[in-house]
Amino acid sequence: MMLGFGKVHAEIGSTDFKIWLKSCREFTTDQLWIAVRKVQDHKGYLDLAQFREYCRPDRVETSHKLFLPKHELAPLKGEELRARIAELRKIMSSK
Repeated sequence: MMLGFGKVHAEIGSTDFKIWLKSCREFTTDQLWIAVRKVQDHKGYLDLAQFREYCRPDRVETSHKLFLPKHELAPLKGEELRARIAELRKIMSSK
């Protein structure tokens, strides 16, 4: 498609084509199609780094944050912290 748009000039099977192909394996098919659509409006020289930027999603998925543990405890401070450290040292030295 990009060859048809005149955005790249490396023939299919050439060394440049193979480098682009291997470099883009980490992206999904959907991400690559989104990048191909963005390339249509690209002006100037299109290099591999720019194409990879087009492949990256505009929005970062955050649904995994629902499953992260919640940090409900505040860090200890002052005397309470020193007392806990002393208690741990006592337990460790007795073993």
